[in-house]
Amino acid sequence: MADYKKIIVGVCVMEKKVKCGPEIVYFGDKVILEEPIERWPVCDCLIAFHSSGYPLEKAEAYAALRKLKRVERWRAKMADYKKIIVGVCVMEKKVKCGPEIVYFGDKVILEEPIERWPVCDCLIAFHSSGYPLEKAEAYAALRKPFLVNELGPQHLLHDRRKVYECLELCGIPVPRYAFVNRDKPYQELEYFVEEEDFVEVHGQRFWKPFVEKPVHGDDHRIMIYYPSAAGGGMKELFRKVGNRSSEFHPEVRRVRREGSYIYEEFMPTGGTDVKVYTVGPEYAHAEARKSPVVDGVVMRNPDGKEVRYPVLLTPNEKQMAREVCLAFRQGVCGFDLLRCEGRSYVCDVNGWSFVKNSYKYYDDAACVLRKMFLDAKAPHLSNTIPPVLPWKVNEPAQPTEGLTRQGSGIIGSFGQSEELRCVIAIIRHGDRTPKQKVKLKVTEEKLLNLMLKYNGGRPRAETKLKSAVQLQDLLDATRILVPRTRLGPGSDSEAEDIEHAEKLRQVKAVLEEGGHFSGIYRKVQLKPLKWVKVAKGDTEEERPVEALMVLKYGGVLTHAGRKQAEELGRYFRNNMYPGEGTGLLRLHSTYRHDLKIYSSDEGRVQMSAAAFAKGLLDLEGQLTPILVSLVSKDSSMLDGLDNASIEMEEAKARLNELITTGVKAVQANGSLKKPWMVDGAGLPLNASDLLPTLLTKKVTEQVRLLAKDEDEKLAETTSYDVIPPYDQARALGKTNIDVDRIAAGLPCGSEGFLLMYARWRKVERDLYNERKDRYDITQIPDVYDSCKYDLLHNAHLNIDGLDELFKVAQLLADGVIPNEYGINPKQKLKIGSKIARRLLGKILIDLRNTREEAINVAELKSGQSQTSTTSITNVKEHIDHQPMSLIRNEESRRTSFTSEKSMDQDEDDDKEIKYRLDPKYANVRTPERHVRTRLYFTSESHIHSLMNVLRYCNLDESLQGEDSLICDSALERLLKTKELDYMSYIVLRMFENTEINLEDPKRYRLEMTFSRGADLSPLERNDLEAASLHQEHTLPIMGPERLQEVGAYLTLDKMEEMVRPFAMPAEDFPPPTIPQGFTGYFKSAGVLERLVNLWPFHKHANGLCTLHIVGYYDDAACVLRKMFLDAKAPHLSNTIPPVLPWKVNEPAPPTEGLTRQGSGIIGSFGQSEELRCVIAIIRHGDRTPKQKVKLKVTEEKLLNLMLKYNGGRPRAETKLKSAVQLQDLLDATRILVPRTRLGPGSDSEAEDIEHAEKLRQVKAVLEEGGHFSGIYRKVQLKPLKWVKVAKGDTEEERPVEALMVLKYGGVLTHAGRKQAEELGRYFRNNMYPGEGTGLLRLHSTYRHDLKIYSSDEGRVQMSAAAFAKGLLDLEGQLTPILVSLVSKDSSMLDGLDNASIEMEEAKARLNELITTGVKAVQANGSLKKPWMVDGAGLPLNASDLLPTLLTKKVTEQVRLLAKDEDEKLAETTSYDVIPPYDQARALGKTNIDVDRIAAGLPCGSEGFLLMYARWRKVERDLYNERKDRYDITQIPDVYDSCKYDLLHNAHLNIDGLDELFKVAQLLADGVIPNEYGINPKQKLKIGSKIARRLLGKILIDLRNTREEAINVAELKSGQSQTSTTSITNVKEHIDHQPMSLIRNEESRRTSFTSEKSMDQDEDDDKEIKYRLDPKYANVRTPERHVRTRLYFTSESHIHSLMNVLRYCNLDESLQGEDSLICDGALERLLKTKELDYMSYIVLRMFENTEINLEDPKRYRLEMTFSRGADLSPLERNDLEAASLHQEHTLPIMGPERLQEVGAYLTLDKMEEMVRPFAMPAEDFPPPTIPQGFTGYFKSAGVLERLVNLWPFHKHANGKEVK
Repeated sequence: MADYKKIIVGVCVMEKKVKCGPEIVYFGDKVILEEPIERWPVCDCLIAFHSSGYPLEKAEAYAALRKLKRVERWRAKMADYKKIIVGVCVMEKKVKCGPEIVYFGDKVILEEPIERWPVCDCLIAFHSSGYPLEKAEAYAALRKPFLVNELGPQHLLHDRRKVYECLELCGIPVPRYAFVNRDKPYQELEYFVEEEDFVEVHGQRFWKPFVEKPVHGDDHRIMIYYPSAAGGGMKELFRKVGNRSSEFHPEVRRVRREGSYIYEEFMPTGGTDVKVYTVGPEYAHAEARKSPVVDGVVMRNPDGKEVRYPVLLTPNEKQMAREVCLAFRQGVCGFDLLRCEGRSYVCDVNGWSFVKNSYKYYDDAACVLRKMFLDAKAPHLSNTIPPVLPWKVNEPAQPTEGLTRQGSGIIGSFGQSEELRCVIAIIRHGDRTPKQKVKLKVTEEKLLNLMLKYNGGRPRAETKLKSAVQLQDLLDATRILVPRTRLGPGSDSEAEDIEHAEKLRQVKAVLEEGGHFSGIYRKVQLKPLKWVKVAKGDTEEERPVEALMVLKYGGVLTHAGRKQAEELGRYFRNNMYPGEGTGLLRLHSTYRHDLKIYSSDEGRVQMSAAAFAKGLLDLEGQLTPILVSLVSKDSSMLDGLDNASIEMEEAKARLNELITTGVKAVQANGSLKKPWMVDGAGLPLNASDLLPTLLTKKVTEQVRLLAKDEDEKLAETTSYDVIPPYDQARALGKTNIDVDRIAAGLPCGSEGFLLMYARWRKVERDLYNERKDRYDITQIPDVYDSCKYDLLHNAHLNIDGLDELFKVAQLLADGVIPNEYGINPKQKLKIGSKIARRLLGKILIDLRNTREEAINVAELKSGQSQTSTTSITNVKEHIDHQPMSLIRNEESRRTSFTSEKSMDQDEDDDKEIKYRLDPKYANVRTPERHVRTRLYFTSESHIHSLMNVLRYCNLDESLQGEDSLICDSALERLLKTKELDYMSYIVLRMFENTEINLEDPKRYRLEMTFSRGADLSPLERNDLEAASLHQEHTLPIMGPERLQEVGAYLTLDKMEEMVRPFAMPAEDFPPPTIPQGFTGYFKSAGVLERLVNLWPFHKHANGLCTLHIVGYYDDAACVLRKMFLDAKAPHLSNTIPPVLPWKVNEPAPPTEGLTRQGSGIIGSFGQSEELRCVIAIIRHGDRTPKQKVKLKVTEEKLLNLMLKYNGGRPRAETKLKSAVQLQDLLDATRILVPRTRLGPGSDSEAEDIEHAEKLRQVKAVLEEGGHFSGIYRKVQLKPLKWVKVAKGDTEEERPVEALMVLKYGGVLTHAGRKQAEELGRYFRNNMYPGEGTGLLRLHSTYRHDLKIYSSDEGRVQMSAAAFAKGLLDLEGQLTPILVSLVSKDSSMLDGLDNASIEMEEAKARLNELITTGVKAVQANGSLKKPWMVDGAGLPLNASDLLPTLLTKKVTEQVRLLAKDEDEKLAETTSYDVIPPYDQARALGKTNIDVDRIAAGLPCGSEGFLLMYARWRKVERDLYNERKDRYDITQIPDVYDSCKYDLLHNAHLNIDGLDELFKVAQLLADGVIPNEYGINPKQKLKIGSKIARRLLGKILIDLRNTREEAINVAELKSGQSQTSTTSITNVKEHIDHQPMSLIRNEESRRTSFTSEKSMDQDEDDDKEIKYRLDPKYANVRTPERHVRTRLYFTSESHIHSLMNVLRYCNLDESLQGEDSLICDGALERLLKTKELDYMSYIVLRMFENTEINLEDPKRYRLEMTFSRGADLSPLERNDLEAASLHQEHTLPIMGPERLQEVGAYLTLDKMEEMVRPFAMPAEDFPPPTIPQGFTGYFKSAGVLERLVNLWPFHKHANGKEVK
């Protein structure tokens, strides 16, 4: 650099405008204003611009003097043109104008006539309050300016009805809505009906929550009405006032009637609104803000502006923005977008709207508006002025990348000019169990009824049973029908009966196998054979009396098969693509790898495909999500032999003839030169002599003896009286060998000896018919299959003679199997072309489409290179500002370039060229290059058929004289190939030689290889690799072999010519269809998951001025330096790096505060470990005791009420929950309750007194609190007796007695609400990094993916809402938070039905333990592990404590208090006046009712009457005096009542309550945990049934988190590889890209994947759409996300989940494994008194970014738990507890470890241990939309397939987000 003169930069501006560093020559005001230009400093480059007082002419003279030409040149050029005048005709409050704009002003607009308004060329005019819109319209008609926003359509915006109608007319999605139009206030309308929880408009029902909007667009008072079951009330939304945007009114429940309104469905958006701003139809910017529907608190930055974040619009949303802009003809237009369940809806259009405080947006808008003005008024100039900012002009071109073959490859070597274009592989599935079939005729009524149940009651129709529910029904039936003891020859039964019983036993064993139903492994067919006619009333109907049952099973992918497929995927990744393994992943992560995977309908094939994809793409986790995401099922292409069944039967007949008559004579006439051409090629010459040695009797007999031993042991150890429960076991095959089964001498896998014997017995019977002395040679493959399977998987059983049998079977099978597909080459070709016809057609289409795409790319690249010497501006302008029509034409040309219809069933391949990475700014050197991969997974038949067509296609008459596609040496190798075994494959790879002309056929070359698969004998002992793999029951896969000579050149044209006669033509392929049922999710399988949205409108983050962004200074400095060098030192311009000197070796910015900084709940974590996921399962907060009242009622009022609400059906029960229903019941009971109590001295019987007391209790319950909420009180009325009464000429039934059951209590107390809110705050401050602000920071930038689930119980829902309030630092009432953020999932978090039988058994055993004495039982237990004994935790003197638990003393004191209350009530209240229904405080108070306590009344809304009823019920239920028996199941209720009254009613000073509590606590601490299992094994069994669905959901959460983290890591890795490229290139692109191109590009990407994810509320593949704009958000790690899943539930699920976690290792499949929970924690859990209110279990997953992606240790799990508020209300030593006790609240215990310090639990280990007890992902039902109140929980209970990334974001205490 010393040889070069330094370039001097001058800055000639006013001082107030500049700050200069020492390297810049600044002129200064004094020089500029006073000195002559000759004395101004000399410079090479000048920065000069006008400001007030600036002498512009003097600066021009200086520039002329020093020959700085730019100013003069531009001034001269612009002088030739007239200036365009832009007028702004809006109200003053709406505008700030610079001097270049003509602003009309309020005075002119309102007072002057339009003739005196300023004249302008372009007009900005929009309506606001007081604006004369008609006057502006008249002006526009007079002057005819170009209107940015047309004036006429602005009238529409004043009426929301017209807005919605216009939106619908244009096909823009809007929420479901209805209009209510009134001519006058409070007008009654027939079509409008309002009920408690819904409104109905014109028959269209809107369940609460719904939205009510005034029809006038300027009325912003919008109401949301909430359902009564969520507490009711209304939230009013309004324009921001201070820091409020909404208010909640709990007392308002009725809708407004004073005007006209729109009612629309409430859309749950996760608490976020999106505001979209268009500038013309081709540009849209979007910002998200916290929705006002949550707590109404406006989040503001330090400048007082509302905090908003720029977000990325999806392609559909951008199209919607364009259509809104065009529909309303408003160039600048804002509208509101609701994102709900993966779809977007427009809910309001605002007209002119501008983004506040975003200078980046202002730049964009200025460019777009200038273009609009020029297009309208100076089109000749429009294309001469750059449509982008000046520093975008000189952007350098990018070099090309190397996808070129670098001398590597499977065959030969290829030069630099040859590039891989396509990989097509046809692959056989992996190792499987033998396929089996059972046939039996059934006459049992249970089975015939089952057939009728599932065939729609049609007696002659066959039925197929595949689903889990259907197979479970069949299993239940067979369990009952199978005899309890085997029928032997000595019994009276006939041989047929014995055979039938054995087959039924086999069916039962098959259905129980593995413990998990999967329709892809077991299928049952029931076909009626005989019928009889039976009388039914006056008619006859047919009934089946006999049916044929066919059960197909087996063929299950083994752990070895899964391992083989995964390993082959890895091999493909490392060898089939350039780049040594990373090449494919690089392609894949940059969208240049077009992958689709197809599978046949068979389960083993589908799972092989998923396992292969896992290895190919380096994925982690379970196969089910991979299967769902990436594999498409195409049975028509990859299944079935029907097309060739006749020819195959002929081949088998000829094959049988050959073997039985002798092969030698036939083959002697064959060709020695081409031995593959003879009939029966490959058959052993002595085949007929080998057949007699194939008999399997010896093996079958050994297996029979093993099965007999197993059956005898089963009979000894298992009571057959108890039908074994349905056990949900491991799904879809294990991943490793079951060592415990092998050690126990059992068969490998889930096959028992009974099924193993049935398999060998069937093979023996089918192979040889003794009566006819005939062999069935089609059974030879089955013998071979069984031998090979048992030698590989059951070698440990040491079956004598099996190896010799295998050798004979292998010799025969190697000849028989290939000849089943044709006895000679011509027949092989005929059969192969029929079976593989469709597959061959698809392969040809794949190759053609690849060629067409490559041609398009080459032409495009050629066109670009021809213009490379032209201005860079021209290069850039082509795509950025190309008119929409041109783009459409260009793309339609490319689409029609090939007339072949694509077979890819989700999208046409010939359209895929459109769905691309942004080719200019993606940091990829060859973005236009793509590799197409098509993988077809199938079975043996299709592999043989395809190979036969490839090798014998030249034998077709039309191809006579042509050589085979496969060379002679390969044909000879194929003849000697023993078998195309598991994972055998055929691969076609297509290369393009870019140096050969496009027209030359040799430009495209095909390479064909094949592999024999795992074709190694299980007896092989010389192969070291095979020997080691043999220990794992796995055989290695043979490497690929050539099908062509080295140097052979097969062109695509030649391939087409040879194969076309046998392939299905493209036009014969049916149009794409959406598969039904299970396959629905395969609509777009095989499509790449998109890691990023490459089309952001990236704006500046929260509206800060661009001058505050340091990154902007760096960019500007780079660009300016480049401009200076280009002007004054062009020879240096390209030699200096385009980044700043201090940036070259700058370290990467540190990761944001998601890193553990040595703090944490457990241990400490290094800088490299980042939090990825928090999963918490939390019990609800403190509640009132749960209660129940039962009484028989005969009162007519109550019976009529029952009929009123059950539709008048006298025998139907009725449930009353709604406020209206309960109010009716209260009115009735108030009339029926006697005004004075009936005492023993009255004439009434004891039953009448009891009945009156219960009615009084019902009344008191209904009046409690004064507010009805269905989630707290439920009434059931069930008819018991009926009579017939005359009605006219007929009789009708009337109920005369019914059972009333009232359930109440269990209400969340003020203490429970406080506990939940406090725990939420604790989580915010401790579970996430950043000391409390960390979570809010994540949340406010959309990087916190939060979902909250709750059970159906009100106390649980309210606990969840209160927790969310504390977690996210919200304000206001709980109801809006509940509706907005909490999803209800009763199927996952409610109910004990699945384990009811086992729990009853546990309680019976518990009762036995307590009454007989615990000491004797526990004395035999383990002292080392006391938790392993029966009844662990029970006090040893439990039986002695029971008599001290009697509650009479307490009950009597409460009775006296209730009597006093009743007497006072009688004195002070006239009972003639029925107390009115009082709408009281909703959903529990937030603090203590001091007045009630001061008055000596019970806390809360419970009166003494209900308190007495509670204690009286406890007393009666606990001890039965007549039978002298204790009911130990009532102990928890006694404990519950004691604890509640000690905590909340201590002021009543009930004598003896504290002593009673101590005894109850001792017993309850032992009883409650043992109700969920009396010993660890039973606890595990019950826990796995109750928490099965929850465990499955947790595993899905963890897997999805890992998959997202992998995607992010791969993306980041890909970006880091290109980090040395120009910063300018990285930053500049998308800001000014026109909307048309963006929309097309994104619509292409959108349709590239339309697949539905398995996460039940939203698709995981949709999540990437909802992201923070990563470039302008001022966030250092925008790609990092933390997933939070909160599950609120009750005690049962907390206990159940904990039991599975601590005892999972006791399962048979996990023998020898340690517990997930360490011994220290197990001991602590045993001593834990109770998992009390707000107890929780937390799983946090961390990612160590320094560990390789493939290493399981990259993801670590940490488990903690808390006992909750487990402190005695008698505790007086704890200071915090004492202070809280004054508020009736107990503190929540802190978290405790479940693992040792330093323990390392990987996600893989967690999955292995928990999977046997978790519901598999595929068993989760599809989402359903619940009815009624639960309408707002539309996404509840659904797998989050990866999540809703739109939580509302709140920032802490208004602090600045930096």
